[in-house]
Formats: sequence, C-alpha cells, structure tokens
Amino acid sequence: MPVFPVEPLTAAAAQILVAAGTPVDIARSVAGWLAGADLAGHASHGLMRVPWYVQDIQTGQIRPAERPAITRETETTVVVDGHAGFGFLAAAAVTERVAAKAQRAGVAAGAVVRGNHIGRLGAWAELAAERGVVFWLTYGGPQYFNVVPFGGARGRLATNPMTFAAPAGGTDPMIVDFATSAVAAGKIWVARDKGHGVPAEWIVDKHGRPTTKTADYFKGGALRTAGGHKGYALSLMVELLSANLTATATDAQSPLGVFALGIDPNAFGAGPAYAAATRATFQRMRSTPPAEGFNEVQIPGDYERRSRATIQATGIAMPEPTWQAILDCATSLGLEARAIERLARGE
Repeated sequence: MPVFPVEPLTAAAAQILVAAGTPVDIARSVAGWLAGADLAGHASHGLMRVPWYVQDIQTGQIRPAERPAITRETETTVVVDGHAGFGFLAAAAVTERVAAKAQRAGVAAGAVVRGNHIGRLGAWAELAAERGVVFWLTYGGPQYFNVVPFGGARGRLATNPMTFAAPAGGTDPMIVDFATSAVAAGKIWVARDKGHGVPAEWIVDKHGRPTTKTADYFKGGALRTAGGHKGYALSLMVELLSANLTATATDAQSPLGVFALGIDPNAFGAGPAYAAATRATFQRMRSTPPAEGFNEVQIPGDYERRSRATIQATGIAMPEPTWQAILDCATSLGLEARAIERLARGE
C-alpha cells in the first residue's frame, strides 16, 4: 500500500482539481479539507474522493468556480446559498456565521441551500469549537436512496449524518460525527479497495438480506441504519431538518441541505460553570475502569486527535486501487500520471 507525505499528496490533489476547472485557491482549500479527513483517520471522506468530485464537475453537479453567498439574514439566522459549488465552502461559511451570531445573541441557526457534499462533518464541529460555541449540524436529504429504513428491503434514505461540538473551556472539546446509517458509504468503498468484507450489520444485498460482501452493496444493495429503529428515526429527523426545513428555502430543485445550530456556552448565564462541569464530565468518563478488551474510555474526538499526530508523522496510506483511480483521473484530465506521482511523493 503506497504511503505519501501529507503536504505533497495534498498539492497533487489540488493540481488535479485545478485541471478539472477549479480555481487555484478553491482547489487548495478543498484538497486541504480532504487531507484533513485522512489525517483524522477517516479515509472514506479523504483524498480518495478526488475522482468523485471530478466526475461531479464533469456532469455539472458541482460548479467548481462558484462561491457561496448569504441570501437571507437576521440577527439570529442566516441562509447561505452554495450556488452548487463545492459544499466545503458553504459549510465553512454557515459555521462561521452561526458561531459569530450565537456569541452575540446566545443562540443562532443557519442553513445551506443549493449545496453539495460537505466532506467530513466533524471538521465543521471542530471549527465551531475553536470559536467556543456549542454546535450541532445536520446534512442530508432525499438525494441518494442508499439506506434502507428499519423494516424495509429497499433504499429510501440517504446516510443523513450529523455532528456535534461541545467546547470545554481550555481542554479538548467533544466532537461527535456519525452517519445515521450503520456506516458512511465511503467506508464500503474503502473496504472493497482493501479487499476486506464488512460486518453484516452494515449492509444488505439487493433482496434486503444482511451480507458481509461489499460486492453485494454495489450490485443493488444498501446500507442499514445505525441502531435499528433508533437510527431510522434519527435519519428521518436529519432529512426533515436538512431538506424539508432548509433546502426548501430556495426555489431550486435541490433536495440537499444543511441545518446548523449554535449556542453560546454563556447563553443561560453559566459560562464558567458550564466549562467546569463539562471538564468534570469528561474526566468522569475517562476515569472509568476499561472493560475487557479495552485500554481506556475515550471522549468522542480523541481518536481523531491522536490519528492526526500519527498520520502527520507517517504519511497517508492509500490502497493501490484507490491511488490508481486518482492517477487515472489525472490522466483523463490531460495530466501525466508519472508527474502527479512524483509531486505526491514530494520528489
């Protein structure tokens, strides 16, 4: 499995996006966010997605030169129009705006309309936590029916993920980030490229039967919801917020949207007490005696923080099929595969 230093690989990815028609500054930002997912240990949302985005550019789903704009705003709300550009830009804009409004007004909410894929959602929770705001963001809508509802045999939901940030006043925040499906769809691609099977709790085949074979997913199968009926309910909730409540705020035929909610820790007048109580809660969790087979109890977000330190030092590893797909994408855009490989290796 080839391993690449982070910065050169990110630069190579940006060059491919530029060749697909993306302005240089946007390409660098998008490649940076993708590499950030790899660093966080979530390759399913990392640089492996470059060929996907290039394909979306070529089909017109992503308009690579478009930049987000605010179309509606009050003291406590904001609507960001992504103009069908890269979703990362709109997600960053709504996060920054909601965080700033929450700090002024106590509570604020925002929406992204005419958006696209926004990458690893935890990145936006981390951004809000850096601004000192409690934050919740949902993303989804009825765009890809690749998840079966509880009791169903056909896909009728998207993966409909959500993320949550809880800053703790001087210590590492809690960062929750998960799909309401049993797993993100990209992880099925990662398992396939590595030649691995998956747990039967993750997917069903085209007949709605649980399966461990990734090939069954790509032959008409679907993902399962996390936690059975509870994940199904959460998925519907995300669709209602991200699509029905927000995406319908535009006359464009785009069912995909983002809902964001920010709360200042001092919204109810207990900012310092909140921070102290949150640190105590985290310590209570971490001091729990570990169960058999575990070394410790972590707080959501610990895994990603540790992963960054490790992968930054060792480099980003990619399954051979994943890297070949990126090289094939570069070649299709008129770039020389050998030159892209040298750039990615820092040579």
